[in-house]
Amino acid sequence: MRAFRQTTGQPPHQYVLQCRLDLAERLIVSSGKPFAEIAALCGFPCHSHLSSVMKRCRGASPGNLRRQTGKPSRHI
Repeated sequence: MRAFRQTTGQPPHQYVLQCRLDLAERLIVSSGKPFAEIAALCGFPCHSHLSSVMKRCRGASPGNLRRQTGKPSRHI
């Protein structure tokens, strides 16, 4: 764990969380998939967990991010 932290600058859990958030952001911006589906694809237990983690770590909710990009959401 020490070597991982020295290499990446963050602990393993934080690194994995950032990777999951990066993927979620790409999907939110590039697809019209529902947030629940994006959360599941990125390993979050539900869309509300994705939303709270994204707000805490990135300062914006998935809905705000999608509105900024102008990507319509698909409701299935």
